[in-house]
Amino acid sequence: MDPLQPLSTYIYDNTTTDTSNRKFYAGAHMLLASPQLPCPYYNQSTYTDSAGNQWGTYCGFDGGGSQVGSLNTDDMTGCMTACNNNPSCNQFTYQYGGSEPAGITGSTGGTCWLKQGTFTGQGISNTNNANFAYRINAVTTTRTTPGGAVTTTTTALSQQLLRVYTVYCGFDNTPSSVSTTSASSLSACMANCDAYTGCKAASLQGTACYLKTGFNSLNSNSGIQSLVRTIPPNPNYAAPYPAGTGNASTGCGQPLWSGLVPDGTAQQYSFTGPDGLTRNYLLHIPKYYDPNKASPLMFGFHGNGGNAAAIQGQVQWDDKILNPYGIAVYVSGMGGGFISNPDWGPTGTNYPNLDDVGFMRMFVPFLTSSFCVDTGRIFAAGQSNGGGLVQVLACDPYMSQVISVFAGSSAAMYTNNTSGDPLTIEPVNTPTQALCLPSRNNIAIVEIHGLGDQVINYSGGIARRRVLPQIPHWATRWAQRQGYSGTNVTTVLSTGANGVTRYQFGNADNLGIITQYTLQNCGHCFATLNSNGLSAAQTFMDFFYAQTSNWGTGPGPQISSSSSPVNPHFHNYPFPSFFHFYHYHHQHHYDTHHNFKHHYNKYYYNKYDTHNHN
Repeated sequence: MDPLQPLSTYIYDNTTTDTSNRKFYAGAHMLLASPQLPCPYYNQSTYTDSAGNQWGTYCGFDGGGSQVGSLNTDDMTGCMTACNNNPSCNQFTYQYGGSEPAGITGSTGGTCWLKQGTFTGQGISNTNNANFAYRINAVTTTRTTPGGAVTTTTTALSQQLLRVYTVYCGFDNTPSSVSTTSASSLSACMANCDAYTGCKAASLQGTACYLKTGFNSLNSNSGIQSLVRTIPPNPNYAAPYPAGTGNASTGCGQPLWSGLVPDGTAQQYSFTGPDGLTRNYLLHIPKYYDPNKASPLMFGFHGNGGNAAAIQGQVQWDDKILNPYGIAVYVSGMGGGFISNPDWGPTGTNYPNLDDVGFMRMFVPFLTSSFCVDTGRIFAAGQSNGGGLVQVLACDPYMSQVISVFAGSSAAMYTNNTSGDPLTIEPVNTPTQALCLPSRNNIAIVEIHGLGDQVINYSGGIARRRVLPQIPHWATRWAQRQGYSGTNVTTVLSTGANGVTRYQFGNADNLGIITQYTLQNCGHCFATLNSNGLSAAQTFMDFFYAQTSNWGTGPGPQISSSSSPVNPHFHNYPFPSFFHFYHYHHQHHYDTHHNFKHHYNKYYYNKYDTHNHN
């Protein structure tokens, strides 16, 4: 491995010869929570703490002195504070555990040994994962006037660590590489990883740096050094807040079920609904879960004929980078379907007593009483038939109040009409709901649909004995029913084969509460960035947090009114907003469904979809 030295961008631990192939975590020895500069950057240098005390620091070493006490602290800074608060302490040794840091702050904590004595530079010894510091001088705080503010001088550090990596000596890592680059050192391999979009790990063998977009496992290989990039939680995603405040559920403080661990493998469980039917589901606990902090709760619903694992692979909520905070629940529909499909439930022949809405009414409280959940951030997303179920839940008076944000991809939004024009039919009433009756009119929903979708046609049509609405008409009517204008703001995000256009509805203060993305190259798909020009998984997650960012620890979904006049025909039935991805060839601004009809009537007349529907 590279010799111990501070680098301009990359700092990592290699304080001793690693004879046991033990891993060292680059960000473990942090002196500051922010900007998160670790040892050995401070090795044998002078550091000024927030109180103005100056310390000499040794990273990867232990020092002499006699012990006057010990305690556990979250980080090295906490150990400094403890020493400052102990009159007998003038030096300390802080040692981290050997595991990768966990938690939002990237820290596992460690043991702080408080010491006293005269430091002469003698007695320093190499010690794995340990830091030693001695106080050079202490700053006495003074008051400018009786009762005045304390004045101190704090030295600010200007250099910031751009990336933190875990380095594994004598190991390779999976999965396989996506690119091979040349690198003369670990730091050069790190730089190559930073420069490659999506790189999360790399392996260095000689001068060959193998870049990888994931990190699954390690395997011994004495000729290879592996590095894994630590990516902090997205700063745009609100971190969970302490239990006992805001929307924290009654499940806060409960231990995790057997088999569940943060950032572990999703576990399968089952739950029986009021219809007497037992559904299986997969449950994943996020990396930064804390039983005393309220986390988002996220439900995923698969397409027709699928199962929980199918939607799990699509939304990717097990990915700790995409989803750092949300408890992910992937539900398997009975027989691979949901009540939004006209062939299921009372309108069909499959499971005639099926009640998915009743199931969710029971299931959500069960989960919020079992885990620490932010009840103001409960999200639901579905693919195809699962996206149709999302609309059914949004139209339910109870579930529309429980679920905060709704999302659908290639959503199969069957209406309760057996005939009619997809361009003019009321598009929101579902096969099991003669009237869509949400309890509020500020619901945000996201859905994805493709111009090339031959299963749930973008232009609508007849399927499973029900009318599917034309997507632009559907989106516009949802906006109007919620009290917004049918006029939208159109943004062409990209052009060409993978062109993406975004349509946003709403007022000036909440533009985009109803958003639709049109994808040029997407059939009946769950969109990915490489194949379709947009990542549905990433867009869903961004939308979820953006639509709840102003709730903080206060109330979640509330009934509200728009500044735009509500359509008098639907005044008593406020309609949720819905975020939908769909294909749209014509990239100009549209005002009403009439303009959509002008551009899409050829699809309506020529592309009724009559088979293989989800």
